[in-house]
Amino acid sequence: MILPRPPQDRHRDLIPKFREKITLGQLILACAFIILAFSSCQIAIANRQLAERKITNVQLVDGNALVIEQKEGNYRNPQLIKTFVQQWISLMFSWEGKQSGTDKPDPGVKTTSGDRVPINS
Repeated sequence: MILPRPPQDRHRDLIPKFREKITLGQLILACAFIILAFSSCQIAIANRQLAERKITNVQLVDGNALVIEQKEGNYRNPQLIKTFVQQWISLMFSWEGKQSGTDKPDPGVKTTSGDRVPINS
């Protein structure tokens, strides 16, 4: 009498032997993804901390470093306003009636009342 063979051990394995390489590859990719996600979170946190700093250093082209402080959008230094107004008034009252950079007379722009306004204005 011939006895049937017992079932093979391959049914008892969690991962069949012919799929070990695929499973190992997937496990390596999953670990790499977790490491990548963790490092991305660390970079995001570092960038957020850097963006929240109120004072920073800026290096100019000539190699000098300046300390820069963040101000509100409508903040203006009083000296800056004074300098701008002085330059603007100087330019408004020093027109020579010539086109910029040439010796040609400024033809101006005709208004509805018949007057001429310089091109610069």
